[in-house]
Amino acid sequence: MKKYQIVYMKNGRSITKWARTIEQVDKAVEKLTSAGYAPSVWPNPHPMRAGW
Repeated sequence: MKKYQIVYMKNGRSITKWARTIEQVDKAVEKLTSAGYAPSVWPNPHPMRAGW
């Protein structure tokens, strides 16, 4: 079952990725953030982290 939805904008289009574990979410968000994207995750595994 896919638990976390990661959404980010690329070339003006909204892209959705799915992750099963918090580790996968962290890895994906780290990759996207370092590539200059601003991904948002739902449901939020880190409520204290700004921008999620």
